[in-house]
Amino acid sequence: MARTNAVHSYGTRLLEGALFTTPTTDIAEVVDISGPNITVSAPDATHLQSDFAFREFLAGLGDGGEVTFTLNYTRAQMTTMMGLLRVMWSWQIVFPDADGIVITIPSTFDFDGHITALGDSFEEDDVVSQDVTIKVTGLPVFTEGS
Repeated sequence: MARTNAVHSYGTRLLEGALFTTPTTDIAEVVDISGPNITVSAPDATHLQSDFAFREFLAGLGDGGEVTFTLNYTRAQMTTMMGLLRVMWSWQIVFPDADGIVITIPSTFDFDGHITALGDSFEEDDVVSQDVTIKVTGLPVFTEGS
């Protein structure tokens, strides 16, 4: 049986930076990241003579979706996130490619977007956390590491 090539999520990083720059500032204490959730619309192009009376669709416009993440609350991080609210910014997810292999350049997902939602959670017997949603603008770019 072959050994899996799956990569554990531990070590994933989220970076931010000014628009049109390569993000270099780590977002501290990130607990989880989800996205970008890329979708493509499918406009209906069916007409009265479509083959076999089946609907036809075109590849429509793409949407970079959203990136959501949760982080442990710190005063400094709250100040940073509040300062980025509604500001178009550059973001980068850095994958934890190394699984016992030396990786010189990790894989990344680069995208631009702005924070559309901030929420805090104060659960009994738990750490205070902050949920952040970024609306991606344009095409997120995946770069395979080496």
